Amino acid sequence: MGIEITASHNDKRYSGYKLITKSGSPPTSKIREEISHEIFNNNEKIPYDLLSFNYNDKFFTFVSNNFLTINDFSLASSKNYDANLMKPYLEQICDIIFDKDLIKKFSSEIVIGYSALHGTGYVPVSQLFQKLNVHNVKYVSKMILPDPLFPLFDSKQILDPSDFQTAGVVVKAFNDQYNEYEFEKLDALCYTDPDADRLGVIIKVPKNEQFIFGQWKLLKANDVWALFLWYILEHVSKHSKSPYANFEQLFIVKSFVTSDLLLNICNKYKIECIDGKVGFSDLAEIVRNKWKENKINIGMFEESCGFGISGNHENDSTKLHILEKDGFLSLSLLIQILCYAKSKNLSLQELLNNIYLDDEIGYFATSRKELPEQGIFEGVREELHQEKILKNVENLYLKTNEKIKTNNPLMICGLPISKVEKFSTGRYDSKFWKGFPDEGIRFFLDSKINHITIRSSGTEPKLRIFVQYKISDITEKNILEKKNMQKILLNNYLMKLKN
Repeated sequence: MGIEITASHNDKRYSGYKLITKSGSPPTSKIREEISHEIFNNNEKIPYDLLSFNYNDKFFTFVSNNFLTINDFSLASSKNYDANLMKPYLEQICDIIFDKDLIKKFSSEIVIGYSALHGTGYVPVSQLFQKLNVHNVKYVSKMILPDPLFPLFDSKQILDPSDFQTAGVVVKAFNDQYNEYEFEKLDALCYTDPDADRLGVIIKVPKNEQFIFGQWKLLKANDVWALFLWYILEHVSKHSKSPYANFEQLFIVKSFVTSDLLLNICNKYKIECIDGKVGFSDLAEIVRNKWKENKINIGMFEESCGFGISGNHENDSTKLHILEKDGFLSLSLLIQILCYAKSKNLSLQELLNNIYLDDEIGYFATSRKELPEQGIFEGVREELHQEKILKNVENLYLKTNEKIKTNNPLMICGLPISKVEKFSTGRYDSKFWKGFPDEGIRFFLDSKINHITIRSSGTEPKLRIFVQYKISDITEKNILEKKNMQKILLNNYLMKLKN
Protein backbone atom coordinates (compact mmCIF):
# COMPACT_ATOMS: atom_id res chain seq x y z
CA MET A 1 0.00 0.00 0.00
CA GLY A 2 1.34 3.44 -0.94
CA ILE A 3 0.37 6.94 0.16
CA GLU A 4 0.15 10.03 -2.07
CA ILE A 5 -0.15 13.47 -0.43
CA THR A 6 -2.20 15.81 -2.62
CA ALA A 7 -5.19 18.11 -2.93
CA SER A 8 -5.86 16.31 -6.23
CA HIS A 9 -8.14 18.49 -8.40
CA ASN A 10 -9.68 20.30 -5.41
CA ASP A 11 -8.73 23.66 -3.94
CA LYS A 12 -5.72 24.05 -1.63
CA ARG A 13 -7.76 23.47 1.55
CA TYR A 14 -8.28 19.84 0.51
CA SER A 15 -4.69 18.64 0.78
CA GLY A 16 -4.79 15.14 2.21
CA TYR A 17 -3.64 11.65 1.34
CA LYS A 18 -4.68 9.03 -1.17
CA LEU A 19 -4.09 5.33 -0.64
CA ILE A 20 -2.74 3.33 -3.57
CA THR A 21 -2.59 -0.47 -3.83
CA LYS A 22 0.28 -2.45 -5.34
CA SER A 23 -1.53 -2.62 -8.70
CA GLY A 24 -1.57 1.19 -8.84
CA SER A 25 -5.32 1.37 -8.31
CA PRO A 26 -7.28 2.86 -5.40
CA PRO A 27 -8.35 0.37 -2.70
CA THR A 28 -11.63 -1.45 -3.22
CA SER A 29 -14.65 -0.32 -1.20
CA LYS A 30 -14.16 -3.31 1.12
CA ILE A 31 -10.52 -2.39 1.83
CA ARG A 32 -11.48 1.27 2.35
CA GLU A 33 -14.07 0.25 4.92
CA GLU A 34 -11.50 -1.91 6.75
CA ILE A 35 -8.99 0.97 6.80
CA SER A 36 -11.63 3.41 8.06
CA HIS A 37 -12.61 0.95 10.78
CA GLU A 38 -8.98 0.67 11.91
CA ILE A 39 -8.53 4.46 11.95
CA PHE A 40 -11.69 5.27 13.88
CA ASN A 41 -11.30 2.40 16.34
CA ASN A 42 -7.62 2.94 17.07
CA ASN A 43 -7.22 4.31 20.59
CA GLU A 44 -3.48 4.88 20.34
CA LYS A 45 -2.52 8.52 20.74
CA ILE A 46 -0.17 9.94 18.12
CA PRO A 47 2.65 11.89 19.83
CA TYR A 48 2.27 15.59 19.09
CA ASP A 49 5.96 15.93 18.21
CA LEU A 50 5.39 13.68 15.18
CA LEU A 51 2.90 16.21 13.85
CA SER A 52 4.68 19.48 14.64
CA PHE A 53 8.43 18.92 14.51
CA ASN A 54 10.77 21.37 12.79
CA TYR A 55 12.37 19.52 9.91
CA ASN A 56 15.14 20.91 7.73
CA ASP A 57 17.46 19.26 5.27
CA LYS A 58 18.79 19.80 1.78
CA PHE A 59 15.45 19.29 0.07
CA PHE A 60 12.62 20.14 2.47
CA THR A 61 11.67 22.78 5.03
CA PHE A 62 8.54 22.84 7.18
CA VAL A 63 7.11 26.35 7.47
CA SER A 64 5.13 26.56 10.74
CA ASN A 65 3.03 23.43 11.18
CA ASN A 66 1.05 23.74 7.98
CA PHE A 67 3.16 23.88 4.83
CA LEU A 68 6.15 22.05 3.43
CA THR A 69 8.47 23.95 1.11
CA ILE A 70 10.61 21.99 -1.35
CA ASN A 71 13.97 23.73 -1.61
CA ASP A 72 15.66 21.77 -4.36
CA PHE A 73 13.73 20.39 -7.32
CA SER A 74 16.90 18.82 -8.72
CA LEU A 75 15.87 15.80 -6.64
CA ALA A 76 13.21 15.09 -9.27
CA SER A 77 15.77 14.86 -12.06
CA SER A 78 18.67 13.24 -10.21
CA LYS A 79 20.24 10.09 -11.63
CA ASN A 80 19.00 7.88 -8.81
CA TYR A 81 15.43 9.12 -9.10
CA ASP A 82 15.48 8.72 -12.87
CA ALA A 83 17.01 5.26 -12.77
CA ASN A 84 14.76 3.91 -10.04
CA LEU A 85 11.39 5.29 -11.05
CA MET A 86 11.02 7.70 -13.94
CA LYS A 87 12.78 5.74 -16.67
CA PRO A 88 10.81 2.45 -16.43
CA TYR A 89 7.58 4.37 -15.87
CA LEU A 90 7.97 6.44 -19.04
CA GLU A 91 9.13 3.38 -20.97
CA GLN A 92 5.91 1.62 -20.00
CA ILE A 93 3.85 4.59 -21.22
CA CYS A 94 5.81 4.74 -24.47
CA ASP A 95 5.14 1.03 -25.01
CA ILE A 96 1.47 1.98 -25.36
CA ILE A 97 2.14 3.69 -28.70
CA PHE A 98 -0.19 2.15 -31.25
CA ASP A 99 1.63 3.48 -34.33
CA LYS A 100 5.31 4.21 -33.69
CA ASP A 101 5.95 5.11 -37.35
CA LEU A 102 3.29 7.81 -37.13
CA ILE A 103 4.99 9.30 -34.06
CA LYS A 104 8.41 9.26 -35.75
CA LYS A 105 7.07 11.03 -38.82
CA PHE A 106 4.82 13.72 -37.34
CA SER A 107 5.67 14.34 -33.64
CA SER A 108 8.23 17.02 -34.51
CA GLU A 109 5.48 18.99 -36.31
CA ILE A 110 3.19 19.25 -33.28
CA VAL A 111 2.97 22.61 -31.50
CA ILE A 112 1.65 22.15 -27.98
CA GLY A 113 1.27 24.23 -24.81
CA TYR A 114 1.44 22.74 -21.33
CA SER A 115 0.65 23.84 -17.76
CA ALA A 116 1.31 21.81 -14.61
CA LEU A 117 -1.24 23.83 -12.54
CA HIS A 118 1.36 24.30 -9.75
CA GLY A 119 1.52 20.50 -9.45
CA THR A 120 3.86 17.58 -10.07
CA GLY A 121 3.48 17.22 -13.83
CA TYR A 122 6.36 19.24 -15.29
CA VAL A 123 9.31 16.83 -14.83
CA PRO A 124 7.58 13.68 -16.20
CA VAL A 125 5.83 15.62 -18.98
CA SER A 126 9.02 17.30 -20.19
CA GLN A 127 10.77 13.92 -20.30
CA LEU A 128 7.79 12.33 -22.07
CA PHE A 129 7.90 15.05 -24.74
CA GLN A 130 11.62 14.35 -25.24
CA LYS A 131 11.07 10.60 -25.59
CA LEU A 132 8.33 11.16 -28.18
CA ASN A 133 10.37 13.77 -30.08
CA VAL A 134 7.90 16.58 -29.35
CA HIS A 135 10.08 19.71 -29.32
CA ASN A 136 7.68 22.57 -30.12
CA VAL A 137 6.42 22.94 -26.55
CA LYS A 138 5.47 26.17 -24.81
CA TYR A 139 5.36 25.79 -21.02
CA VAL A 140 3.31 28.09 -18.79
CA SER A 141 6.26 29.01 -16.56
CA LYS A 142 4.28 30.53 -13.66
CA MET A 143 2.72 27.11 -13.00
CA ILE A 144 5.74 24.87 -13.65
CA LEU A 145 6.92 24.19 -10.09
CA PRO A 146 4.82 22.53 -7.38
CA ASP A 147 3.25 25.00 -4.97
CA PRO A 148 0.56 23.76 -2.54
CA LEU A 149 -0.87 27.31 -2.28
CA PHE A 150 -1.82 27.36 -6.02
CA PRO A 151 -1.04 31.12 -6.23
CA LEU A 152 -2.61 31.84 -9.65
CA PHE A 153 -5.99 30.53 -8.47
CA ASP A 154 -8.54 32.02 -6.09
CA SER A 155 -8.45 30.46 -2.64
CA LYS A 156 -11.67 28.48 -3.18
CA GLN A 157 -11.24 27.66 -6.86
CA ILE A 158 -10.94 24.00 -7.78
CA LEU A 159 -8.17 22.94 -10.15
CA ASP A 160 -10.34 20.54 -12.10
CA PRO A 161 -9.30 19.94 -15.74
CA SER A 162 -13.00 19.66 -16.67
CA ASP A 163 -13.78 23.08 -15.16
CA PHE A 164 -14.18 26.01 -17.59
CA GLN A 165 -12.87 28.53 -15.03
CA THR A 166 -9.69 26.49 -14.56
CA ALA A 167 -9.23 26.46 -18.33
CA GLY A 168 -9.71 30.24 -18.39
CA VAL A 169 -6.86 30.72 -15.88
CA VAL A 170 -4.59 28.53 -18.04
CA VAL A 171 -5.42 30.44 -21.25
CA LYS A 172 -4.87 33.82 -19.56
CA ALA A 173 -1.52 32.70 -18.09
CA PHE A 174 -0.43 31.41 -21.51
CA ASN A 175 -1.43 34.62 -23.32
CA ASP A 176 0.21 36.79 -20.63
CA GLN A 177 3.49 34.92 -21.05
CA TYR A 178 3.36 34.59 -24.83
CA ASN A 179 0.50 36.27 -26.75
CA GLU A 180 -2.71 35.43 -28.58
CA TYR A 181 -0.78 35.06 -31.84
CA GLU A 182 1.28 32.24 -30.29
CA PHE A 183 -1.92 30.66 -28.98
CA GLU A 184 -3.24 30.57 -32.55
CA LYS A 185 -0.22 28.46 -33.55
CA LEU A 186 -1.00 25.72 -31.02
CA ASP A 187 -2.48 22.38 -31.99
CA ALA A 188 -3.59 22.05 -28.36
CA LEU A 189 -3.03 23.67 -24.96
CA CYS A 190 -3.16 20.95 -22.32
CA TYR A 191 -2.71 20.71 -18.57
CA THR A 192 -2.67 18.13 -15.80
CA ASP A 193 -4.23 18.63 -12.38
CA PRO A 194 -1.83 18.98 -9.40
CA ASP A 195 -1.37 15.22 -8.85
CA ALA A 196 -1.27 14.74 -12.64
CA ASP A 197 -3.80 11.94 -12.94
CA ARG A 198 -6.24 13.97 -15.09
CA LEU A 199 -5.78 15.84 -18.37
CA GLY A 200 -7.53 18.92 -19.73
CA VAL A 201 -7.37 19.85 -23.44
CA ILE A 202 -8.02 23.33 -24.85
CA ILE A 203 -8.24 23.97 -28.59
CA LYS A 204 -8.60 27.07 -30.72
CA VAL A 205 -12.03 27.24 -32.33
CA PRO A 206 -12.31 27.37 -36.14
CA LYS A 207 -13.47 30.82 -37.26
CA ASN A 208 -16.76 29.46 -38.62
CA GLU A 209 -17.64 28.11 -35.13
CA GLN A 210 -16.51 31.08 -33.02
CA PHE A 211 -20.02 32.58 -32.99
CA ILE A 212 -21.02 29.49 -30.97
CA PHE A 213 -18.02 28.77 -28.73
CA GLY A 214 -15.78 31.86 -28.78
CA GLN A 215 -12.07 31.88 -29.71
CA TRP A 216 -11.11 28.84 -27.65
CA LYS A 217 -12.87 25.81 -26.27
CA LEU A 218 -12.21 23.38 -23.44
CA LEU A 219 -12.87 19.98 -24.96
CA LYS A 220 -15.24 17.98 -22.80
CA ALA A 221 -13.74 14.77 -21.47
CA ASN A 222 -16.51 12.91 -23.31
CA ASP A 223 -15.15 14.22 -26.62
CA VAL A 224 -11.48 13.61 -25.74
CA TRP A 225 -12.33 10.03 -24.73
CA ALA A 226 -14.25 9.56 -27.99
CA LEU A 227 -11.09 10.54 -29.88
CA PHE A 228 -9.00 8.15 -27.77
CA LEU A 229 -11.36 5.19 -28.13
CA TRP A 230 -12.01 5.74 -31.84
CA TYR A 231 -8.27 6.04 -32.56
CA ILE A 232 -7.37 2.89 -30.58
CA LEU A 233 -10.08 0.74 -32.15
CA GLU A 234 -9.51 2.12 -35.64
CA HIS A 235 -5.81 1.28 -35.38
CA VAL A 236 -6.29 -2.18 -33.83
CA SER A 237 -8.92 -3.08 -36.45
CA LYS A 238 -6.31 -2.61 -39.20
CA HIS A 239 -3.52 -4.64 -37.57
CA SER A 240 -4.41 -8.32 -37.38
CA LYS A 241 -1.11 -9.24 -35.66
CA SER A 242 -1.81 -7.00 -32.68
CA PRO A 243 -2.36 -8.89 -29.37
CA TYR A 244 -5.59 -6.86 -29.13
CA ALA A 245 -6.91 -7.81 -32.57
CA ASN A 246 -9.54 -10.22 -31.20
CA PHE A 247 -12.36 -7.75 -30.61
CA GLU A 248 -14.44 -10.38 -28.78
CA GLN A 249 -11.89 -10.15 -25.94
CA LEU A 250 -11.88 -6.36 -25.72
CA PHE A 251 -13.99 -4.24 -23.39
CA ILE A 252 -14.13 -0.76 -21.88
CA VAL A 253 -15.57 0.49 -18.61
CA LYS A 254 -16.97 3.96 -18.06
CA SER A 255 -18.73 5.74 -15.25
CA PHE A 256 -22.46 5.83 -15.89
CA VAL A 257 -22.40 9.64 -16.26
CA THR A 258 -19.83 9.41 -19.08
CA SER A 259 -21.36 9.94 -22.52
CA ASP A 260 -23.00 7.14 -24.50
CA LEU A 261 -20.98 8.44 -27.43
CA LEU A 262 -18.45 5.84 -26.22
CA LEU A 263 -21.15 3.16 -26.19
CA ASN A 264 -21.95 3.87 -29.85
CA ILE A 265 -18.26 3.68 -30.78
CA CYS A 266 -18.07 0.31 -29.01
CA ASN A 267 -21.18 -0.89 -30.84
CA LYS A 268 -19.65 0.13 -34.18
CA TYR A 269 -16.55 -1.99 -33.52
CA LYS A 270 -18.51 -4.71 -31.71
CA ILE A 271 -16.73 -4.58 -28.37
CA GLU A 272 -18.27 -4.66 -24.90
CA CYS A 273 -19.02 -1.42 -23.03
CA ILE A 274 -19.76 -1.66 -19.29
CA ASP A 275 -21.18 1.15 -17.15
CA GLY A 276 -19.98 1.44 -13.55
CA LYS A 277 -20.35 3.76 -10.60
CA VAL A 278 -18.43 7.02 -10.50
CA GLY A 279 -14.86 6.56 -9.26
CA PHE A 280 -11.87 4.60 -10.52
CA SER A 281 -11.90 2.23 -7.54
CA ASP A 282 -15.26 0.88 -8.72
CA LEU A 283 -14.19 0.80 -12.37
CA ALA A 284 -11.05 -1.12 -11.32
CA GLU A 285 -13.17 -3.76 -9.56
CA ILE A 286 -15.13 -4.33 -12.78
CA VAL A 287 -11.88 -4.70 -14.73
CA ARG A 288 -10.45 -7.25 -12.25
CA ASN A 289 -13.58 -9.37 -12.60
CA LYS A 290 -13.38 -9.26 -16.41
CA TRP A 291 -9.75 -10.40 -16.32
CA LYS A 292 -11.00 -13.68 -14.87
CA GLU A 293 -12.96 -14.14 -18.11
CA ASN A 294 -9.75 -13.62 -20.13
CA LYS A 295 -10.99 -10.20 -21.27
CA ILE A 296 -8.68 -7.31 -22.19
CA ASN A 297 -9.40 -3.77 -21.03
CA ILE A 298 -8.85 -1.22 -23.79
CA GLY A 299 -10.03 1.84 -21.85
CA MET A 300 -11.32 3.13 -18.49
CA PHE A 301 -13.17 6.44 -18.76
CA GLU A 302 -14.53 9.02 -16.32
CA GLU A 303 -16.45 12.15 -17.26
CA SER A 304 -14.24 14.11 -14.83
CA CYS A 305 -11.16 13.78 -17.11
CA GLY A 306 -9.84 10.44 -15.81
CA PHE A 307 -8.51 7.87 -18.32
CA GLY A 308 -6.68 4.57 -17.97
CA ILE A 309 -5.97 1.47 -20.02
CA SER A 310 -4.90 -1.70 -18.23
CA GLY A 311 -5.06 -4.59 -20.71
CA ASN A 312 -5.07 -7.82 -18.70
CA HIS A 313 -2.57 -8.10 -15.83
CA GLU A 314 -2.94 -11.88 -15.70
CA ASN A 315 -1.24 -12.21 -19.09
CA ASP A 316 2.12 -10.51 -19.67
CA SER A 317 1.54 -10.21 -23.42
CA THR A 318 -1.60 -8.13 -22.89
CA LYS A 319 -0.63 -6.15 -19.78
CA LEU A 320 -0.70 -2.44 -20.59
CA HIS A 321 -0.73 -0.08 -17.60
CA ILE A 322 -1.84 0.39 -14.01
CA LEU A 323 -5.46 0.11 -12.88
CA GLU A 324 -5.81 3.85 -12.37
CA LYS A 325 -6.30 7.08 -14.25
CA ASP A 326 -3.05 8.66 -15.42
CA GLY A 327 -2.62 12.15 -16.89
CA PHE A 328 0.71 11.27 -18.54
CA LEU A 329 -0.82 8.26 -20.26
CA SER A 330 -3.65 10.53 -21.44
CA LEU A 331 -1.09 13.00 -22.78
CA SER A 332 0.73 10.26 -24.72
CA LEU A 333 -2.59 9.28 -26.37
CA LEU A 334 -3.28 12.93 -27.17
CA ILE A 335 0.12 13.21 -28.88
CA GLN A 336 -0.65 10.11 -30.95
CA ILE A 337 -3.97 11.59 -32.05
CA LEU A 338 -2.39 14.95 -32.87
CA CYS A 339 0.11 13.07 -35.07
CA TYR A 340 -2.75 11.23 -36.75
CA ALA A 341 -4.57 14.54 -37.33
CA LYS A 342 -1.37 16.01 -38.83
CA SER A 343 -1.11 13.04 -41.18
CA LYS A 344 -4.64 13.79 -42.44
CA ASN A 345 -4.19 17.59 -42.39
CA LEU A 346 -7.04 17.90 -39.87
CA SER A 347 -7.52 19.74 -36.58
CA LEU A 348 -8.80 17.94 -33.49
CA GLN A 349 -12.20 19.59 -33.99
CA GLU A 350 -12.38 18.41 -37.61
CA LEU A 351 -11.45 14.90 -36.49
CA LEU A 352 -14.23 15.03 -33.90
CA ASN A 353 -16.71 16.25 -36.51
CA ASN A 354 -15.87 13.18 -38.62
CA ILE A 355 -16.78 10.96 -35.65
CA TYR A 356 -20.06 12.84 -35.11
CA LEU A 357 -20.95 12.47 -38.80
CA ASP A 358 -20.52 8.68 -38.72
CA ASP A 359 -24.09 7.32 -38.91
CA GLU A 360 -23.14 4.44 -36.61
CA ILE A 361 -21.93 6.83 -33.89
CA GLY A 362 -23.69 10.21 -34.04
CA TYR A 363 -23.57 13.47 -32.11
CA PHE A 364 -24.26 13.63 -28.38
CA ALA A 365 -24.83 16.98 -26.71
CA THR A 366 -23.61 16.77 -23.11
CA SER A 367 -23.18 19.29 -20.33
CA ARG A 368 -22.42 19.45 -16.62
CA LYS A 369 -23.60 22.09 -14.16
CA GLU A 370 -22.06 22.63 -10.72
CA LEU A 371 -24.04 23.66 -7.64
CA PRO A 372 -22.87 25.99 -6.27
CA GLU A 373 -21.41 27.39 -9.50
CA GLN A 374 -18.33 28.62 -7.62
CA GLY A 375 -16.77 27.09 -4.54
CA ILE A 376 -18.49 24.45 -2.44
CA PHE A 377 -21.27 24.09 0.13
CA GLU A 378 -19.46 25.31 3.25
CA GLY A 379 -20.47 25.18 6.88
CA VAL A 380 -23.47 23.56 8.55
CA ARG A 381 -26.06 25.90 7.01
CA GLU A 382 -24.92 25.34 3.42
CA GLU A 383 -24.52 21.59 3.90
CA LEU A 384 -28.09 21.46 5.18
CA HIS A 385 -29.11 23.40 2.06
CA GLN A 386 -27.37 20.77 -0.09
CA GLU A 387 -29.21 18.02 1.78
CA LYS A 388 -32.51 19.87 1.26
CA ILE A 389 -31.90 20.09 -2.51
CA LEU A 390 -31.25 16.34 -2.66
CA LYS A 391 -34.42 15.69 -0.66
CA ASN A 392 -36.37 17.81 -3.15
CA VAL A 393 -34.84 15.82 -6.02
CA GLU A 394 -35.90 12.57 -4.33
CA ASN A 395 -39.43 13.94 -3.85
CA LEU A 396 -39.45 14.79 -7.57
CA TYR A 397 -38.36 11.20 -8.25
CA LEU A 398 -41.33 9.88 -6.25
CA LYS A 399 -43.75 12.32 -7.88
CA THR A 400 -42.44 11.44 -11.35
CA ASN A 401 -42.98 7.73 -10.73
CA GLU A 402 -46.58 8.38 -9.71
CA LYS A 403 -47.19 10.52 -12.80
CA ILE A 404 -45.74 7.84 -15.09
CA LYS A 405 -48.06 5.22 -13.55
CA THR A 406 -51.09 7.40 -14.33
CA ASN A 407 -49.88 8.02 -17.89
CA ASN A 408 -49.59 11.74 -17.13
CA PRO A 409 -45.80 12.34 -17.20
CA LEU A 410 -44.09 15.46 -15.94
CA MET A 411 -42.53 17.67 -18.62
CA ILE A 412 -39.12 19.38 -18.83
CA CYS A 413 -38.65 21.91 -21.65
CA GLY A 414 -41.53 20.35 -23.56
CA LEU A 415 -40.28 16.74 -23.26
CA PRO A 416 -42.01 14.11 -21.10
CA ILE A 417 -40.08 12.32 -18.36
CA SER A 418 -40.68 8.74 -19.46
CA LYS A 419 -38.69 6.94 -16.77
CA VAL A 420 -36.73 7.67 -13.60
CA GLU A 421 -34.04 5.67 -11.77
CA LYS A 422 -32.40 6.10 -8.37
CA PHE A 423 -28.85 4.88 -7.76
CA SER A 424 -28.07 4.15 -4.12
CA THR A 425 -25.31 2.09 -2.49
CA GLY A 426 -26.54 2.40 1.09
CA ARG A 427 -23.16 3.73 2.26
CA TYR A 428 -24.62 7.03 3.47
CA ASP A 429 -28.05 5.90 4.67
CA SER A 430 -27.06 6.21 8.34
CA LYS A 431 -25.87 9.80 7.81
CA PHE A 432 -28.87 11.00 5.76
CA TRP A 433 -31.92 8.77 5.17
CA LYS A 434 -32.72 5.24 4.05
CA GLY A 435 -32.25 4.92 0.30
CA PHE A 436 -30.15 8.10 0.10
CA PRO A 437 -29.28 8.56 -3.63
CA ASP A 438 -25.51 8.87 -3.21
CA GLU A 439 -24.91 7.82 -6.83
CA GLY A 440 -27.67 10.07 -8.13
CA ILE A 441 -31.13 10.14 -9.68
CA ARG A 442 -31.64 9.98 -13.45
CA PHE A 443 -34.64 11.35 -15.36
CA PHE A 444 -35.12 9.94 -18.87
CA LEU A 445 -36.56 12.32 -21.48
CA ASP A 446 -38.78 10.38 -23.88
CA SER A 447 -35.85 8.04 -24.64
CA LYS A 448 -33.38 5.81 -22.81
CA ILE A 449 -30.50 7.74 -24.39
CA ASN A 450 -31.66 11.29 -23.50
CA HIS A 451 -31.48 11.99 -19.78
CA ILE A 452 -30.65 14.29 -16.88
CA THR A 453 -28.73 12.98 -13.86
CA ILE A 454 -28.39 14.78 -10.52
CA ARG A 455 -25.85 13.51 -7.99
CA SER A 456 -23.55 14.59 -5.18
CA SER A 457 -19.86 14.84 -5.95
CA GLY A 458 -17.84 12.06 -4.36
CA THR A 459 -14.80 14.29 -3.76
CA GLU A 460 -16.17 17.61 -2.47
CA PRO A 461 -19.43 19.06 -1.09
CA LYS A 462 -21.04 19.97 -4.42
CA LEU A 463 -23.97 18.84 -6.53
CA ARG A 464 -23.61 18.08 -10.21
CA ILE A 465 -26.23 18.04 -12.96
CA PHE A 466 -25.39 15.99 -16.06
CA VAL A 467 -27.37 16.34 -19.29
CA GLN A 468 -27.12 14.07 -22.33
CA TYR A 469 -29.15 14.52 -25.51
CA LYS A 470 -28.52 12.82 -28.85
CA ILE A 471 -28.88 15.21 -31.78
CA SER A 472 -30.41 13.42 -34.77
CA ASP A 473 -30.11 13.92 -38.53
CA ILE A 474 -26.71 15.61 -38.41
CA THR A 475 -24.98 16.20 -41.76
CA GLU A 476 -21.91 18.03 -43.00
CA LYS A 477 -24.15 20.88 -44.18
CA ASN A 478 -26.12 21.37 -40.96
CA ILE A 479 -23.48 20.50 -38.32
CA LEU A 480 -22.94 24.15 -37.30
CA GLU A 481 -26.67 24.74 -37.00
CA LYS A 482 -27.02 21.57 -34.91
CA LYS A 483 -24.14 22.56 -32.62
CA ASN A 484 -25.69 25.97 -32.02
CA MET A 485 -29.05 24.32 -31.37
CA GLN A 486 -27.54 21.88 -28.86
CA LYS A 487 -25.89 24.71 -26.93
CA ILE A 488 -29.22 26.55 -26.64
CA LEU A 489 -31.00 23.29 -25.75
CA LEU A 490 -28.55 22.40 -22.97
CA ASN A 491 -28.66 25.92 -21.55
CA ASN A 492 -32.47 25.73 -21.42
CA TYR A 493 -32.36 22.39 -19.60
CA LEU A 494 -29.82 23.61 -17.07
CA MET A 495 -31.65 26.89 -16.46
CA LYS A 496 -34.92 25.03 -15.92
CA LEU A 497 -33.29 22.62 -13.46
CA LYS A 498 -31.49 25.40 -11.60
CA ASN A 499 -34.76 27.24 -11.08
